Amino acid sequence: MQVGERSRILGVSVWRRHGLPDYAPVEAKMPLVENSVTQVAPGPFVASATIVSNGEVTAAHTSLTAQSVGSILLKPGFTGFLMPVRWAGEFRLNGVTATPNTVHMPVERESMHTRGGQREQLGCILPRARFVETVAALCGADPDALALHEGALQLSPDVS
Repeated sequence: MQVGERSRILGVSVWRRHGLPDYAPVEAKMPLVENSVTQVAPGPFVASATIVSNGEVTAAHTSLTAQSVGSILLKPGFTGFLMPVRWAGEFRLNGVTATPNTVHMPVERESMHTRGGQREQLGCILPRARFVETVAALCGADPDALALHEGALQLSPDVS
């Protein structure tokens, strides 16, 4: 597949764009109500994204060059994860400063917010009920007894 190409194989959409002057992956068929990025400081704005989605489960790798804020509103019934990979300066996800070992989940059930300069992140979106059922099965628990965490999940001690 060539850069900038979109393909559909067995209902899976692969969307890849590099050097975008803006960030609006509406063709990617992600389970989102809204997805926006707004530049908040002068300078060039270049975005790159690789998104694989079947409309229900999405995996994404994105990078941005400019100081900006972002907002993601998932469709009702979905959850997700954002994991910072690389960044320059302060990078905040849902108001929490990024660290190398933190994964961020939606707050207020379905929203995620970012703020930072040059950055790269990985993301995943999936149906909330299926995710809870899977975690419950792995833990040997009743799905109704589980509550999803909101915000930052520390995976291991910070690495300086």
